[in-house]
Amino acid sequence: MTIRPPHSVKNIPRRTVLASMVLASLLGSACSTTGGGNSNDPIASYNSAFSRGDYATAITAIPAPAANDESKETSPERDVFRLLHVAEAQRLSGDYRGAIASYEQAEAGLKKLDLESGLEKGLESAASFVGPASAQDYEPYEAEKILINTYKALAFLSLGEANDARVEFNRVNYRSQRAMQSFESEIASANSKKLKLGDKEFSAKDLIPEGMTSQFENKTIEGDSFAGYEGFMLPASTYLHGIYNLASADRDLDAASHSLRQLNDMYPEISLFKNELSSAESGSPLASQLVWVVYENGTGPSLVEQRADVDATLDISSMKFGVREDSVDPTEWRNSIQAQNMTPYVISLAIPTATESKPVEPPFKISTHDAHDVSLTTFSSMTSVSNAEIERRKPAMLTKAFGSSAVKVAAQALAANAAEKKGSGFGAFAARGMGIATAKATSADTRSWSSIPAHWEVARFERPADGVMKVETGSVNGELSLPSWSRVLVYVKRPSADTPLRVSLIDLNGQEPAIETTF
Repeated sequence: MTIRPPHSVKNIPRRTVLASMVLASLLGSACSTTGGGNSNDPIASYNSAFSRGDYATAITAIPAPAANDESKETSPERDVFRLLHVAEAQRLSGDYRGAIASYEQAEAGLKKLDLESGLEKGLESAASFVGPASAQDYEPYEAEKILINTYKALAFLSLGEANDARVEFNRVNYRSQRAMQSFESEIASANSKKLKLGDKEFSAKDLIPEGMTSQFENKTIEGDSFAGYEGFMLPASTYLHGIYNLASADRDLDAASHSLRQLNDMYPEISLFKNELSSAESGSPLASQLVWVVYENGTGPSLVEQRADVDATLDISSMKFGVREDSVDPTEWRNSIQAQNMTPYVISLAIPTATESKPVEPPFKISTHDAHDVSLTTFSSMTSVSNAEIERRKPAMLTKAFGSSAVKVAAQALAANAAEKKGSGFGAFAARGMGIATAKATSADTRSWSSIPAHWEVARFERPADGVMKVETGSVNGELSLPSWSRVLVYVKRPSADTPLRVSLIDLNGQEPAIETTF
């Protein structure tokens, strides 16, 4: 799209030219984000294949980003989103080496994102002010980063490589401990972010009018176990870290106690965690042969946009925003604003929220000839984890969202002001055009790692005398011959009801390679 101003550029104030540049970019991004859907969506193709258990197709469903012109290779920081999806499909296909390599490439990309210069990050942030959030490089949620190390640890254990598995489990613990620090740093960074509006520079937080973000606050999930928990963790990963340090040959009871105590604090009603914690704190010997079951089912929650379009005014001499109070009728407010020769604007705020993911039906059941039915405990919903993280990051998300909208509204106001002073038809067009496009171009980043599970269930029991564990889910049933290892993890994965049960018998001592089977 070419916009030709009616006056030469040299006669137009610099900030008006900048406003026109923002307008052109904004209109383009609005068109691109509201256009027709793509029937060849690679993520949809991946999800379809993954939910069928067709992991080979899933691995190739998402194309790699364009290669760098100089190196002829894809920069890892541009490829994190694809690599996470590929890695999990590789792991579930039994290609543990390939999965580890893909996860490590994704981690390399994350390190590059963290180390990018302030200029590069500033340019990317500026791009997000006038374009969709999904155009930026993908940086996983903290819970997703924890899962990267969890799945690498399980992959190493499946290869019988205990030392590398321990390193990854330690990283699980480290990431969990520093998650709250990461959220606090993100909030501080967002609050101190400088925005240039017109000829002035402002802190994004200082620009937010009182009450602007009230409709986003205090959004909690009923029954969410995080509601009274001050820290943050991914409970399933914390549990695996705990039982690994409790059960492995080189057991670390302090590390086990730390993780299991966190779980017991969050889920005081679950007797399994209480018993595991007691074993870790007492240091008493465990039974000679124990079996742990971890059942991952479903696929992680989809992120959807939660948004608000707020009526506002802007004094361009001071760049101070005012907002319409909820008690004031919108029509009366606009009439009053226009009667004062002021221009009404719309500030659009958008952040993600996680939808509830249902567990796979029918339920998964296990039993032995010794103990009959073995009770599985459901304890970790990825929806709760995701929304708990969003809740903790919400102050930063809202500040960034306001900053993004403030830049667009300021450009709109500058264009309108220039039109009034110069009698410029272009300025009037800019003001009208940005009024239409601002809301359309404002969007939350709703991308997420779709191959992570929705729910986790766990159990522990002594190895039955005959070494047989029976499994059942609807019409699918069978028997597992448990190996004679002293510490066995039965790791079961089922992304959907259309996916076969994939079972890995893993030696928690890390001395033997995993035994794989499906039902």
